[in-house]
Amino acid sequence: MNKLTISFEIYKDHAHRYSVLLKRVKSVQMQSEVAECGTNQRALYGLVNRLMGESDVSSLPPHSSDQVLADNFGEFFTSKMSKIRAAIDAAAKRSEGVMNNVVPHQFLTNHGDNAVLRDFVPVSEKMVKNFIMAFFY
Repeated sequence: MNKLTISFEIYKDHAHRYSVLLKRVKSVQMQSEVAECGTNQRALYGLVNRLMGESDVSSLPPHSSDQVLADNFGEFFTSKMSKIRAAIDAAAKRSEGVMNNVVPHQFLTNHGDNAVLRDFVPVSEKMVKNFIMAFFY
C-alpha cells in the first residue's frame, strides 16, 4: 500500500467514527428533548413541527379579520349542508316507489333543522341495495 491509500483508509475510519458519534449525540439530544416535554402534548407537537421544519404560518385562508373568516366558513358550511340535504331528497325521490316502509323523502324539509330521528324502521338487504343503486341512476 502506498502512503495515499493509507491516508485515505485513515480518513474513512475517522469519518465513520464521526458519523457514528454524531448519530449517538443526536439520539441522546432528541431523547432529552422528548423527555423534557413529558406528557405535554402541545410541547411534543411543537417539537415535532420544529424538527420537521413546519412553519408557524397559519393554514387558514386569507382573511381581513377573524369575524370575516368565521362568516365565510358559516356561509360555506350552510351552503354545503343545503346541497347535501337537496341531494338526499333527490335520491330519495328517485327511489320512491322502489322502497316501501321508508321515511318519506321530504323528512328534512318537513321537520326542519332541529329534527331528531327517534324511530327506525327495519329494512331488508334488498331495500338498502335499491336505495344505494338509486344514487347511480
